[in-house]
Amino acid sequence: MIFGAHRMETFRSYLGGSVPERIEAGRFLPYTPYPVFKIPESTEGGTYARNRFVMDTRLYDLAQDEAQDHPIRDEALEARMIGLLKDAMRRAGAPQEQYARLGLNAK
Repeated sequence: MIFGAHRMETFRSYLGGSVPERIEAGRFLPYTPYPVFKIPESTEGGTYARNRFVMDTRLYDLAQDEAQDHPIRDEALEARMIGLLKDAMRRAGAPQEQYARLGLNAK
């Protein structure tokens, strides 16, 4: 699909209202030949605030808590899941901005 000026302007107003001039389109991901949008989710000195759940752990036992009403509180399990997430992000070639958005260090 080719995005024309109208579609891009709608996209900017929805996702990048505070800094529309910083939204970029290009081939940023090494594993796909398709262009994607690069949308800033924070401003210099600010934190990611579009999703209030991003910085909270949300692990659930879906067999016991299908409705996801009771998050699991287990630091060892959280550390293991973060490690698995970071490994998957490395394999996928996730950009540094994605680590920052999730509050992770890339190492």
